[in-house]
Amino acid sequence: MAAETFVFNIADKLLGKLGSLTYQEACLVWGVESDLERLEKTLSTVKAVLLDAEEQQFHNQELTVWLGNLREVFYDAQDVLDEFECEALRRQDVETRGSTTRKVRRFFSSSNSLVFRTKMGHQIKEIRARLDEVAADRAKFHLSERSENRHVVRRREMSYSFVQASEVIGRDQDKENIIQLLLHPAADGGQNVSVISVVGIGGLGKTALAKLVFNDATVVDHFELKCWVCVSDEFLLKQLLVKIIESISGENRNNLGEEQLQICLRDSLAGKKFLLVLDDVWNEEREKWIELRSLLMGGANGSKILVTTRSPTIASMMSNVSPYNLEGLPHKECMSLFVKCAFDEGQESRHPNLVEIGDEIVKKCKGVPLANCGKLDLIEGEGNQEEFTMSLLRVVVFRELPQLVALPQWFKWSSKTLQYMVIVDCPNLTVLPEWLPNLASLRLLGLAICPKLVSLPEGKLCPLSLRTFRIEECPELSRRCQPEIGEDWHKIAHASEIYIDDKKIK
Repeated sequence: MAAETFVFNIADKLLGKLGSLTYQEACLVWGVESDLERLEKTLSTVKAVLLDAEEQQFHNQELTVWLGNLREVFYDAQDVLDEFECEALRRQDVETRGSTTRKVRRFFSSSNSLVFRTKMGHQIKEIRARLDEVAADRAKFHLSERSENRHVVRRREMSYSFVQASEVIGRDQDKENIIQLLLHPAADGGQNVSVISVVGIGGLGKTALAKLVFNDATVVDHFELKCWVCVSDEFLLKQLLVKIIESISGENRNNLGEEQLQICLRDSLAGKKFLLVLDDVWNEEREKWIELRSLLMGGANGSKILVTTRSPTIASMMSNVSPYNLEGLPHKECMSLFVKCAFDEGQESRHPNLVEIGDEIVKKCKGVPLANCGKLDLIEGEGNQEEFTMSLLRVVVFRELPQLVALPQWFKWSSKTLQYMVIVDCPNLTVLPEWLPNLASLRLLGLAICPKLVSLPEGKLCPLSLRTFRIEECPELSRRCQPEIGEDWHKIAHASEIYIDDKKIK
């Protein structure tokens, strides 16, 4: 069981930022030290009780909602602090290299600095007010202060059945396959109610797939009743009965005992063709499943239970038919999903800085706009010399560039801010730059369909920041990155997640 203290970790990261030299200098430059000090004080007070809160939330829905509200404020605070950091880096960059155009000089004029100071002052005050309001509610939960992580166990957030179909990438065929299994007679021996299990490693999209199926018009018309229950850690009979009944009727029957609950459930299902989704099942105790199953067998012929789980053991325990094994997405869908996660057009404030390099690597024009990020200034120098002010660049995607043989040198100027780099279908890219390992903030590097790439640059790839490394259809590079035996393995072994040709290595 993995230990997760998600909101606590965000608070810890925010406090780390506030205590850094960059923010201390920014406070002095822009005159917001008192506001940030008050924000830091409230954060510290809240952080002290978060470990206890994240443990108690399993038994207190109101506390879960409180933590969710707190998380949203933390995300917005992180956005504001990131903007501060980027502005400080941009300022430092221009002051170090000199303002090469009047436009850049004007950007840091006293009038523009005043505008920035005013804007950020308002944003910080708003964040502080929201945080104070949410933090004040902590008193009613009687939380204890903790100074260290006590390994709070949590699988993930409780799920719900709604999904925007456009948000799910690459699962159309899986969706159709599951729907066919739901609509056709079971192959497990003629019982009225049969079970279909969807199995796959964490993060593949089992829940998203189940949501697509659950909301499909054909499925909606086929079943008289539909119920969605997130099981997660604890497979407690009473808790599950309450959830299923509430999903059917909208009524919370938590005040009833198990005897009354089982009567209520059986009456609700009797003679009706139903679909029940049990999402994120972890418990492998067969007796508990048999106890619940016996209460679900009164449905009409053709009723189905759809289970999502990471465990093949659970899948075989809950169903006599072969499970549906969910595989990883093909490389194109993987990269589309990455771009969507790294830069969601519907949530511009979360990921404001993306450059996508298409057929033209460099456009000879002034002020190429970034998505929601002011301007990316291209300044033409003598001859072929070109200079970019790239201090805000976070995400870059190179895609379908047959002419690309090497990455543009100007990306190294984004070494402090570039977090995500994906290179897809660049068949003539032969080498990665020697400065790549020095990208201090790079979290993800994805390489696909670059068959001429034969090795990684010397040195560990971004040793303090790299979280995810992925290669697909780069044969020689894949060979060199094989665990332990590959010549380049030591350069990536420190990454938290490594995928090679659709296989998760770690």
